[in-house]
Amino acid sequence: MVVAASGLSAWWVMDRKVEQRQLLNPAALASDRFTHWEYPARLPLGMAVKAGDSLPAFLFASGMDSASFIWFVSSEPVSVSPRYTEQRWGGGWLIGEDLAQWEENPGEMAAHWAPRSPGINTMKRLPNGELKSRHWMPNEDKGRMSTSWVASQVTPLAPLSPFWTQWFANIADNSKGTWQQARVGAAPAVASRMGYDSLVQRTDGSWIMAEGANGSWMVGIEMADSARSVGANAQWRDGVQLFSSAGDSLDWEDIGFPNGQVQERSKIEVDADFGRWEQGRKQWGIHAEGDRIVWRSDANSTASTPTADARIMAVTGPRSREQNAGRLGTVRNHRTDQEMNVMWEPPVVVARASDGSAVWSLEVDAMEAPTIWEVDLFRNRKYQAVVATGQKVHLVDVLGRAVKGFPKRWSRGFSAVAVFDYDRNRQYRFLMAAPNGELFNFRREGERTPGWNFTARPGRYITSLAHIRVANKDYIFAGQDDQSVRFLKRSGEDRFDSPLQFPSGKPVVFRLGASLASSTVLFLDSTGLLQERTIGENEPTGMNGLTRGQSVSLEDRTGDGIPEVVVRIEGGEEIWDARNRRIDVD
Repeated sequence: MVVAASGLSAWWVMDRKVEQRQLLNPAALASDRFTHWEYPARLPLGMAVKAGDSLPAFLFASGMDSASFIWFVSSEPVSVSPRYTEQRWGGGWLIGEDLAQWEENPGEMAAHWAPRSPGINTMKRLPNGELKSRHWMPNEDKGRMSTSWVASQVTPLAPLSPFWTQWFANIADNSKGTWQQARVGAAPAVASRMGYDSLVQRTDGSWIMAEGANGSWMVGIEMADSARSVGANAQWRDGVQLFSSAGDSLDWEDIGFPNGQVQERSKIEVDADFGRWEQGRKQWGIHAEGDRIVWRSDANSTASTPTADARIMAVTGPRSREQNAGRLGTVRNHRTDQEMNVMWEPPVVVARASDGSAVWSLEVDAMEAPTIWEVDLFRNRKYQAVVATGQKVHLVDVLGRAVKGFPKRWSRGFSAVAVFDYDRNRQYRFLMAAPNGELFNFRREGERTPGWNFTARPGRYITSLAHIRVANKDYIFAGQDDQSVRFLKRSGEDRFDSPLQFPSGKPVVFRLGASLASSTVLFLDSTGLLQERTIGENEPTGMNGLTRGQSVSLEDRTGDGIPEVVVRIEGGEEIWDARNRRIDVD
């Protein structure tokens, strides 16, 4: 997500994409592991940084022992005690005894951190879970301010007003290709699980965010306290503060500002607290409890299925009966604004329009049904289809023509193929495993991905691939022919050692926990018995041995935002909830 400048000061620039040195705001990314935050903070005796325009230090601590302290400074350290180590991060430096504690996993602390300047700011998490923030001026007994947040199980939210709904609709329905995705909310975004940024700390009301394919972005927020915006580079209108990549040159009408459009409340009102729109799919969300949002789809929006890396919980999952009968999936036709059914009609793959007519066909050399993905390779809403057949990996446009750089082929066939979109920004990676142990990584029009550094293990090759993200870290699951598993970084090196044993070539289904080690993998063994194993210890857990079936997947069947385990059996299916209890769903 592209974010804007912090309300504390304009020097926090929050865009990782800019190559020149810029500062990230550590308080927008720090984990709840740290129960004490302070800004500005004093550096330890004997520690010094380069003089000049350096900014005050941040302090993050997970306990009273100084061994848990981590400082963030913007200027290069010139004098550091031997007990501390230093590390480049976010345009500055982290300093501490144990920098392995640092993680980018923002939570409640980041959501409530709102420092004031000048003065000293601290925030603490008390043992009862209460957050307590204090601000005061040095050498003054007066002017102290304290704020507390008490943990609450239910936090009702006001639904989106017609004004914000109209603005969101103007972007989602009438953007004419300017915007690619948008988010809107009636409360700070931290409650919607849509990401964290410095603006969340500055609004007590509604907000909207939008991103374009060309890197453009804008954020509009309803400000309850204009004093908190001092120093921010923004524009104002009707109680809304706007930040944008275009700066002062952006016209409010260009970003869909309602500007008097909202007149008939009944026509624009929705029963929702949050909205999100991306690649033609619009969804509305209702606040359930705690920090949970229940999402429902807009009946008028179009679904983009399947898309690359879209099935995070069940990547390369089992085919449905309809697919086994010949339907591989769907790919959008941008020329007709309709979906095409991609069919397996041996020896060809055929894309058929809604009336059954063939739009394109591709002859393939395959004994088994191919796997397909939809991609938007050039990020212009003109969609392509990836067709993996074992021997070759094709990439064809809306007329069935091969995209430059494809097909990719291997004389002995590929043992596993996957298409990943790690950050959901259509920067696709095409991973192809070969029986000699190699794992190739391509991007764009078939060129090798720079920085890929994979080393095969002797005598083994990869038969299953999947991408997951746990605790803000990416992992590439690589199941091997000897049933061992590797968890790789995006760059191809090993990231996590796991004793997990996973059947070679099986589709992989994850139940994600707070860490990769506590997460689990579900699969059916050779007898159809459901197995569930912890990734960290390869220990049986959860659903292990509770039922038999033909395939397993994770799907939200109850609409509560929590996926259920769906086991397909002869003549039907079984639904199991997060507590491993059999449930009935109409």
